[in-house]
Amino acid sequence: MSSYLVLARKYRPQTFEEIVGQEHITNTLQSAIQLGRVAHAYMFSGSRGTGKTSIARIFAKALNCLENSNGIPCNRCESCVEITRSTGVDVIELDAASNRGKEDAEQLREAARFAPARGKYKIFVIDEAHMLTNEASNALLKVLEEPPPHVIFMFATTEPHKMLETIRSRCQRFQFRRLPVQVQVDQLARVTGAEGLRFDAEALKVIARESQGGMRDSLALVDLIASSRKDSAGAVTADEVTALLGLADRDLLWRTVNGVLTRSSAQILEVVETVYSYGLDVKDFHSRLLWMLRNAIVVKSVKMPGDVLDLTTDEIERLRELTENHSLQHLDHLFQICQRAEDTLARTSHPRAVLEVTLVRMAELPEALASSELAGLVSGGPPAAGVPGQQSHNSTPSPAREAGGRPPATASANIPGAEILNRWSNGNASRRPAVPAPAPVRASPPERQANSTVRDGGDRRQAPATAAAKPAARTPAVNDLARTEPAVRELIEVAEPVDIRIRNQNED
Repeated sequence: MSSYLVLARKYRPQTFEEIVGQEHITNTLQSAIQLGRVAHAYMFSGSRGTGKTSIARIFAKALNCLENSNGIPCNRCESCVEITRSTGVDVIELDAASNRGKEDAEQLREAARFAPARGKYKIFVIDEAHMLTNEASNALLKVLEEPPPHVIFMFATTEPHKMLETIRSRCQRFQFRRLPVQVQVDQLARVTGAEGLRFDAEALKVIARESQGGMRDSLALVDLIASSRKDSAGAVTADEVTALLGLADRDLLWRTVNGVLTRSSAQILEVVETVYSYGLDVKDFHSRLLWMLRNAIVVKSVKMPGDVLDLTTDEIERLRELTENHSLQHLDHLFQICQRAEDTLARTSHPRAVLEVTLVRMAELPEALASSELAGLVSGGPPAAGVPGQQSHNSTPSPAREAGGRPPATASANIPGAEILNRWSNGNASRRPAVPAPAPVRASPPERQANSTVRDGGDRRQAPATAAAKPAARTPAVNDLARTEPAVRELIEVAEPVDIRIRNQNED
């Protein structure tokens, strides 16, 4: 029985037209051949599975094709067939991970001296080029800068920053992009259709998301899923893909976000129990939750989130409904708490407990305060009345304040933590430090007043009377409150560092 050829090899692109998502590179290389402006060294960099080695092979075929037409390889002549089978004597592929020493570089330099056997060029394709040692890279510098006219170098790497700058500066560099989800879904639909495999559109979208922009990874997942099904009846669904790959179920993420935004700790703990009992990776679930919160922030910030997010229209509308009564600042605070827990999850031996406590803390977080209220909280009391741009806690919030910041008092009466802040701001005035009365200002003599002005182009401007206020340190009263009230402590932590300095109106 013949060995099975995996989809990633079977459907490997053989022409520039078959490359998807990298048109900015394929068009440039074709134009270079047509105009006769082929460089002696190229560097292809980008994440895995985006087509670096495939484009290098196609480019090599186009350069040495015996029937080349407008930079397009024919894939029929002897040279093209040999390159496709990786048996071409004029196209030498090297793996820098296993041929990375100075001796290997010297052998390559010697091989470059000989003319090509059949084609026009002798082409060296060096994969994983960042694995070359410094000695090997330095040994290539001279031949790379002034190679024989028949030699072309192509470097493929996922980490170009690890290569010597002297190597990079001698190459024409091309940055490969991660393939968008929809581009991958369209390509996967063509491949699965040609193979007689049936996949739902949502299933293909889950596969594309998991590949992180790499087409090869997507095809490998399709191979895996197709091999797992003994019964080919019916199309593969998104639920099957999620279960087989051990991914956090999409519905669990929605229930978690809903529990956090509706302040339902019970619902959150039920979700974590489900994640743990199903054997799902807690860290992977937390990572996906972080991206879900990011999506919520994008939906809240952008008028057309569909242009930015790889979500369906129904999912975008669902996020918009969930975040309708929450400010952007509050969502940002939730994201910060979730992101801070990532380091803890990476080190802890009890990831479930960390995830549970983090989610409950997010659910119990008070609605985000405005910058003026934070200034009053951290400095030991509410903002002083009459300061431009500030508002007292005891004053009635304006409609603009209600729309742009946290909900009005009537809507937030049951929010955990809000009552704590209001009680502290309104009922514990005795705990606030006394503010000394300002010292009387003596009138200055007329001649001193005249000297306190400055001239600038004939205009007379009064110099600022007071220096800019420095950020106020936390008072003992606030520190005591933060120790006794976890909600207040969490709110202060996610708000720092924040510049709460009140600028003078005359300050530049």
